[in-house]
Amino acid sequence: MKAGKVCSLLGLVVVCAALPPAVAQLDNNKKDAFNRKRAALENIVQQCGLDYRAQQLRVDALARVTNADPAQGGAPLVVNLQHGRQCRLVKVVDGRPYYYVGDNRSAADTISTDEVTVGGSRGTDLDGSGVPLGLWDQYNVWTSHIELSGQVTNRDGAIASNHATHVAGTLVAQGIDSQARGMAPG
Repeated sequence: MKAGKVCSLLGLVVVCAALPPAVAQLDNNKKDAFNRKRAALENIVQQCGLDYRAQQLRVDALARVTNADPAQGGAPLVVNLQHGRQCRLVKVVDGRPYYYVGDNRSAADTISTDEVTVGGSRGTDLDGSGVPLGLWDQYNVWTSHIELSGQVTNRDGAIASNHATHVAGTLVAQGIDSQARGMAPG
């Protein structure tokens, strides 16, 4: 997963570095140095993309082995866990499958929600109360989910799905189960 973040970050650096107004202000020597560094970064981004595609081919190949039957040496692309959670096959190293399980707690830490929420280090005690949120997904949210009771209104007639429910939980789950607290539960 870290390689994907590095590739994304490097891609962003390349895009930002290529902005014409910034380049126009540099003298010729700096432009040459800039162009060499940009070419090096573009090569890194390209290599990351090739590495990612090669990894995905290994993932797909392992998942296709005998219809992903572990008894036959295969591995499913997605494994359903308790409480509607899922883990996804993301890489294969020396024939061994590695799965990724999303974790909202680390996501909250990443965007510093933990600092501004009730009891957070910033003293703002924000909980999302009075702030309407919109969630657009292919499917609806399971409104009967205990963590989402009274928090969700589906606006169309689509069927409900675990994915939409998980995303809604990331946003507004009440935290009845402390592991399932959303980022704006109020």
